[in-house]
Amino acid sequence: MFVNMSVPLPWELLSNPAVGNLLILIASIVGVGGSWFLYQGKMNNRADSVRRSLIAEINSNNIFEDMKAEPPMHDVYSTAIYKSVGSDIALLTDDEIEAVSEVYSQIAKLRESQTIHGQLIRDLEMTDDLKDEQYNERNQMLIANIVILDNKSEEAVNKLRENLGLGYSGYSGYSVFSEENS
Repeated sequence: MFVNMSVPLPWELLSNPAVGNLLILIASIVGVGGSWFLYQGKMNNRADSVRRSLIAEINSNNIFEDMKAEPPMHDVYSTAIYKSVGSDIALLTDDEIEAVSEVYSQIAKLRESQTIHGQLIRDLEMTDDLKDEQYNERNQMLIANIVILDNKSEEAVNKLRENLGLGYSGYSGYSVFSEENS
């Protein structure tokens, strides 16, 4: 007595609908996983590119060592990169975003102070009988604000450098918060 225990051939297994569905499921999981991996790589590169760009711009704005006895009376600060990476700032960590924002808000304050200081000097130079009695105080205030900018810049650059190479950290709490309020 011989019992027929035939093993199905490989091509016979593939004709089974359950096996076909299983293969489709495996292929889609591999495809989604691969796409996610590529997306994460792209986001990591973008985040690191934003970090490098901001580090370069913040370092170029450091005029404290170059400053002579008096602060500059004109705008010497660049914000072009900060403005150009606007939406990509959300790729950074919350600490990085906060530090970078503090630097650029300090730059805005300095620009305003320099504009006022320069305008007062020009106005007083046009009149012979008035003397600028607060010139030194305004200079000291500008120098103090430049020192604050220097400290905030150093802190921001250190935070950006700490995370350089780590890539994308996920969505920032700031970006999620701003979307909720929109």
